[in-house]
Amino acid sequence: MRQWLAQCLDHAAQQSQQRLLAQDFCGVVISGANEQAITRYWVGLGDQRPPYSEDGVLFRYQDPRVMQRVWPSLSPSQQARWLGPVTQWWSLRQPWGPFSAAPEPAPWFLAKAPLPSPEAPSGGSPRDLFTQEQWFLAGVSPDANAIWRGYANNDVRVEAQPDAHSMVVLLADGARLGLSGVNLEDYVWSTWLHRPKEGAPRAMDWSLPHTAPVLTQVLKQLQAQPDARFSTLFAQAIRAGS
Repeated sequence: MRQWLAQCLDHAAQQSQQRLLAQDFCGVVISGANEQAITRYWVGLGDQRPPYSEDGVLFRYQDPRVMQRVWPSLSPSQQARWLGPVTQWWSLRQPWGPFSAAPEPAPWFLAKAPLPSPEAPSGGSPRDLFTQEQWFLAGVSPDANAIWRGYANNDVRVEAQPDAHSMVVLLADGARLGLSGVNLEDYVWSTWLHRPKEGAPRAMDWSLPHTAPVLTQVLKQLQAQPDARFSTLFAQAIRAGS
């Protein structure tokens, strides 16, 4: 069993460095409850209802990238509702930020049940667990890692790329504009000035008089042309205004 677990952890560490691969090894949990009780609780945890919808969706609670992005934003009560009968949930820490040239170590991330408090609910369904901001964080990893991978593939130096905080802000801003998928990625690439003529890399200010009309035009065109790309329309708007 120890040899099998070591092999699983080694494989998981390799997958975590790739970031966009499926995660076959979810983690190690510690609990005084039996496996049937834990499984029953996780059935409810996996059936989440997003804050903006009345319909349930499949929540990938078992993916360590999901937990590690949203966990720090949860209140002790929410953390207790996530874990349910589990007292400790160990997973390999997932890389977060620009891709570096050297492989990163894979230390452990620990999600631990908080101490009982008067406001912490006991029992009940964990279905309505997140706020809208937390729900966004739970799903931010695929887009962020795909963008960082794109920067690495295009040999953009790490110092010129958005850091973890800037990436989350950019993705949240784009999502509020109704962008998703490749158009959300295009928005980040178009907004983050990684080769500015002056100063350090930074985000473009879309509220300025010469940038606000461009963004408005691109968003209107995307509504009228759902198959269009943000980057293509943005480039056309820039050429037309130059």
